Amino acid sequence: MKIDLVFSSEYKNTNLDEAFFIKIMELSLKEAAIKFNNIGVSVNIVGIDKIVMLNKEYRHKNMPTDVLSFPVHEKIDGDSTNYDIIDLGDIFICLPVAEKEARGEKVSLKKKIAQLAVHGFLHLAGYDHEKSDRDQRTMFELEGKILNKLSSLPVS
Repeated sequence: MKIDLVFSSEYKNTNLDEAFFIKIMELSLKEAAIKFNNIGVSVNIVGIDKIVMLNKEYRHKNMPTDVLSFPVHEKIDGDSTNYDIIDLGDIFICLPVAEKEARGEKVSLKKKIAQLAVHGFLHLAGYDHEKSDRDQRTMFELEGKILNKLSSLPVS
């Protein structure tokens, strides 16, 4: 399995890099039981202006949020090995909102960013906590399982 990750950040000196997110995506893929030979994902660290613009344009909410995901596919099946690469989509994480949430939750910024990256990835993989209580439980249980396993890795 290979992850083609495109990483961009509006911020310098954050200690966040491509390797950090690749570890998160690899574990998320494994725990979500998605078996692709190669996947593509973009992770973008953005500021308030960019996240508000995206949230307003795509969700019709004129306010900042911590993470937005834009899946390429509405639903993906768990074993699409016939393709060279499956582009899952784009994740946008708002650094100022993540910093504020990390302080409020009394967790490190890296731990918060990891949680947001997992959350965003699960949306790209077709999970949606806003559809039903059952879907919410399924997504958040998987998110918790991934984050627990990540805590034993040197990423958070």
